[in-house]
Amino acid sequence: MSDVTRERVTDELLRMEEDCIHSGKAHFNASARWAVWNYVFGIPSVILSTAAGAAFFKDYPVVAGSMALCVAVLTSLMTFLKPGEKSADHKSSGDQYLALRNNSRVFREVELHNTPDAETVLTALKGFTTRRDELNQASPAFSDRDFKRPATALTPAKPSTRSTKVPPMTVNSYLISRASDAVLSADEKASIATSVTTLSSRLASYFTVAGDGLTSHFRFGSHTRGTILPRKMDAHSDVDYMIVFEKGGLNPQTYLTRLRKFAEQKYANSELYQSSPTVVLELNHIKFDLVPALFSWGTTYQIPKGPDEWQSTNPNDFNSTLETVNGNNSYLIKPTVRLVKFWNAEAGYVYDSYGLEKWIVGLGFYGCYTQKDYFFKVFDNLSANEVAQWRNDKITRAKDIIARVRKYEADDMPNSAEIEVKKLVPA
Repeated sequence: MSDVTRERVTDELLRMEEDCIHSGKAHFNASARWAVWNYVFGIPSVILSTAAGAAFFKDYPVVAGSMALCVAVLTSLMTFLKPGEKSADHKSSGDQYLALRNNSRVFREVELHNTPDAETVLTALKGFTTRRDELNQASPAFSDRDFKRPATALTPAKPSTRSTKVPPMTVNSYLISRASDAVLSADEKASIATSVTTLSSRLASYFTVAGDGLTSHFRFGSHTRGTILPRKMDAHSDVDYMIVFEKGGLNPQTYLTRLRKFAEQKYANSELYQSSPTVVLELNHIKFDLVPALFSWGTTYQIPKGPDEWQSTNPNDFNSTLETVNGNNSYLIKPTVRLVKFWNAEAGYVYDSYGLEKWIVGLGFYGCYTQKDYFFKVFDNLSANEVAQWRNDKITRAKDIIARVRKYEADDMPNSAEIEVKKLVPA
């Protein structure tokens, strides 16, 4: 059985267990409610019946008659409503939901991982779902108030302090975990640092003509901002590297060609191609976007807008803005940017990565306190009004998923909410 099939079966079992918890809770609440009515009608009936007999013997016929009438009414209500039977029926249904939940949990946590045959697993899953459907059809109806009232009958016991079982995640804790995963590992950082040192050395040894060499070269972009994603989360993840030429007066393609020749000589075994306005050098662990540039003034440079045109840029001006906004928002902006960039990559790059970062930083996050709040706020502000329909479809799907997550959370269904948010931010 494939891991994908096992994961989907696990998700479905978790949903069913959650359904059983809520259905069972409602039935136990209904059972308790009807048990109260059984006592409300039964105890006064017994007391009044006894009192009516005593009043009759004491020669109080009017009192005895009134009491007898009340007894008749209460007895009729007991016969018509049958609160005792209804209480027992609801308790029986709650017990059956509890048993189904327990059976599903044992199968999911024990048997599922020891059953390699997919057909056997799917047959068992069908058996569980069929039993749930039968319970839904056979069980007596309960009220909305029964469903919404809290109950402890199906609430799992608190784990022992010696337990090693990991508590279930909330949507917020899951997003925090994935945001933490969306950073470069120590090994990746070390590899990139080594590659940057090597690149710097090779540039210095290649461009050696006096008056026609390099004035500087440095990293910029998401790698310097701390919003770069690991390659496992974004296949297009790269390090932007600006190479400032000493001699100006030529068109951008001339400098791109010189960078390409440099890379062909110094990185003969690596994949290399031009992706205007950069030369892309792809190494095993990361891609480098080599950007030719000319110094203008201050922190402003000219970079290619195409093969024949230059444009002005301040390569690291956005860094300070991001740091300020991140600090003002409990340092949740950078994790939010990484999570949204991961979604963007998974969705097929709906937006330009840099433009998306700048747009997120420009949003207002009033009333946001958790990672979930910040992440959802971004999608609340997205609009499906792009020219390409496929982009609108991806945006609409994301907004629909978040709406369902919120609904599951409002209905106290955390497992279903987590399963749903994983469609947006995969594990």
